[in-house]
Amino acid sequence: MVGVHFGLPGRSCRLGLCGDGVTIKTWNENMSIEETKDLAYWERNVLALHYAEFYFDDLENNFPGWKRVLSLEGGTITFHIPDEFDVGNLPKLEKSNWDGHTTEEKWSRILKSKGIV
Repeated sequence: MVGVHFGLPGRSCRLGLCGDGVTIKTWNENMSIEETKDLAYWERNVLALHYAEFYFDDLENNFPGWKRVLSLEGGTITFHIPDEFDVGNLPKLEKSNWDGHTTEEKWSRILKSKGIV
């Protein structure tokens, strides 16, 4: 994976933004399947961060390293991201605003908002 780092030299993060700078990740034909998957998750996380209003910690989550949640549209759309993923100046909620949606409901809402379903 090609990365352009903004921050301290030699610091990089596999699936997220580094707390001391940003590694901008881009695809190239020499990437492994695993690196391509990591890049896809990184891109998804960055896009979700762009549209997020808040983030919160999901203390009931049973997946170590994935307790951080981006909240969009008042909690009607949420994305778990790696705990080390830097959310910058995004405001933190002390309590979850997740409305109880399933993953299928989340994607259905997104597609419906664009007239797809």
